[in-house]
Amino acid sequence: MLPVEINAVVMCDDIRREATGKDILIGVYSGDVVVPSFPVQVSSAFWLDIKPKELGPAELELRVSLTGKEPVVLKAGIAVHQIGNFSLSLPTLQIVAESESEIILEIKDGDRWEVLKRKAIIQGEVPQAITFASASPLEP
Repeated sequence: MLPVEINAVVMCDDIRREATGKDILIGVYSGDVVVPSFPVQVSSAFWLDIKPKELGPAELELRVSLTGKEPVVLKAGIAVHQIGNFSLSLPTLQIVAESESEIILEIKDGDRWEVLKRKAIIQGEVPQAITFASASPLEP
């Protein structure tokens, strides 16, 4: 059984920590990873919002894989001094994709791997930001 409850998983380009302890998520992928052509190098960092289930030390084993390639396994040791939500940021990985594929983040729960996040890497037109139509100011 996992020593933590995972509340949210976000994939982005990079994660930085402010002096105040807040995390800055840079380049968050809200949908598929859309690229104009292949091969492509994708920066991928994962941010997890987790809540430990008990006090004391715990170890998490995670892996990141790309369709058809060997996964990268990461181990994170945490020291829980109080029960409450906190974030865990995995190091940024540079993933090279030669064709459409999928990035998968998994966590080891006993003898099995549980999928936490999947992101498809697809070729297409890179979506533009949302635009809003202008409107007249409201009159009193």
